[in-house]
Amino acid sequence: MDEIELIGDHYELGRQYGQILDDVGFAPQPISAEKRQFVRDCEPAVEEHTPSLRKELRGLADAGDWDLERIEAMPLALGYETGCSVVAVSGEHTVDGKPRFGRNYDFYESFGDFSELYRTRPTDHLASVGCSDHWVGRHDGINEAGVAIGHTFVPNDGTEPGIMFGLAARAVLDTCRTVDDAVSFLERIPHARNTNFLVVDAAGDIASIEASPEVVVTTRPTNGFGAVTNHFQSESMLEYEHIEERSESSETRLENLDNWFDTQQDGFDTVDVQGVLTDPKDGVCSCANGNEDDPILTLWSWAVALGDETGTLAKGGPDETPYTSVEL
Repeated sequence: MDEIELIGDHYELGRQYGQILDDVGFAPQPISAEKRQFVRDCEPAVEEHTPSLRKELRGLADAGDWDLERIEAMPLALGYETGCSVVAVSGEHTVDGKPRFGRNYDFYESFGDFSELYRTRPTDHLASVGCSDHWVGRHDGINEAGVAIGHTFVPNDGTEPGIMFGLAARAVLDTCRTVDDAVSFLERIPHARNTNFLVVDAAGDIASIEASPEVVVTTRPTNGFGAVTNHFQSESMLEYEHIEERSESSETRLENLDNWFDTQQDGFDTVDVQGVLTDPKDGVCSCANGNEDDPILTLWSWAVALGDETGTLAKGGPDETPYTSVEL
């Protein structure tokens, strides 16, 4: 996993990353007429709700003199179906009073080559560190205000013009200082597809935001524990989930996280979070399964104490890759 540091206004952030791509001979792939139209349909929502990220995409395209819609196709029209698990524990249950955030990103093994750690310092926005396998968007991260976010895929009947999950998570990292800020943003924007978001801040507030193109439901746990996998948990959201495509693994991973919290309740530390993220049997780590040619695996894993200057990241499957310190 390479580490990329970007500094400046959003247009300059895009130009910096575009230059990195151009230097290695990158060229954006052609896109179908259908995808190009979907990108155009999404552009007004992106411009309205995340204008700084649209500027970043323009900067990236300009760096290589590339067609903007081809560049936008990746973050605006993602069609991938990831796995993933996200968990948060408030400070009332930890050894030092600091909330814990844990997140496994599960996807096809072949995409491990595209995993990057981004350290982003935008002018007039919040600095953050997070991971992704595509430009501009983030799959997860922690910002300088102590807000952490991760998302998970939920089966759906398709996409609608709106904000794709990676851009939504990145916008939260750029602009939100509290869980309340993040909830307000995620409830306000039009979502392009079904997604779970879990957000926690340094004060210990936790919120699960279940989002679909039709409706958004926010749940704030009262017991200081939150977890999401790959299905909706709210009864009112089930009609928007393609339940016949729900994986058994999603329900098992959520049950394992619930059991992990119920068994201990108090005294959690970062090593405990690492443990449940690393365990393929009683935790949530995805070891070789599915298509043997390109199995879905945990490609990286975060375990962080919010309020600390450093967190821990396994830059590969946590069952095989040790967690190392990352400056937050």
